[in-house]
Parts: sequence; C-alpha cells; structure tokens
Amino acid sequence: MRKCPKCKIEKNINEYWKTCSYCKECQKEHWRNRINKNKEEYAERRAKIYARKNSHPCKRCDELFIGRREYCSIKCNLLDHVIKRKTGCWEWQGPLTTHGYGQTGDYENGGRHAAAHRLSYRIYKKVK
Repeated sequence: MRKCPKCKIEKNINEYWKTCSYCKECQKEHWRNRINKNKEEYAERRAKIYARKNSHPCKRCDELFIGRREYCSIKCNLLDHVIKRKTGCWEWQGPLTTHGYGQTGDYENGGRHAAAHRLSYRIYKKVK
C-alpha cells in the first residue's frame, strides 16, 4: 500500500505507474489538464519557431517572409526589374517575351509567367 501525494488516498501498489509518484488516476488527470491548458500556447509557439526557421528576407525590401521565392510579393518582383527614369518612364530590365514585352512570374496566379504591363496594371489599379 502506498499513499498518493496528490489525492492523499492510500492505494495498492498496482494502481501506480512505475515511473510516477502519483496514482494512475491522478497522473492521467494531470496530463489531461496540462495538454488541454497549453494547446493554443503550444501551437502559437510552434508557429513562431517555424516562421523563424523558414523565413528569409525579400531580395528587394528585406521584409521577412516564408516561401521559396526571392520576393515577398508580385509588387517587389515587378519593381526590382524596373528602372524609373527622371522623365517618368519605367524601363523594364527583366526577361522579355518573343514579341518584346516584359514578363515575370505571377505568384498569385499559380506561378505562371505573365506580362509585366498587365501585372503592373493589376497591382496599381487594384484589379483582381
């Protein structure tokens, strides 16, 4: 016979786990309370750890983001390939299509290539 330090009831030795000082009932309750109490906190902590390990800075604006791309957004991708002239013109410095139009990856549209002038219009006119 042994007395459980949590419930203060004397119980048979078979009613204890080999590695714990509490009886089986008290130990189960302890773990149940511990897990349910910390579920949200644990998920939040794991999300922060994941973000810290898997985030990297954007090539243009140095904002941290998670993903395999070099840029955090289509806007950064577009602006990194443009030189703004004093005349107000934007000169495209990125890859070109066979017809001479600027093209870049559209991350929000499945990663397919898209014409730069169309992406620019969509970004600055807020069109989906």
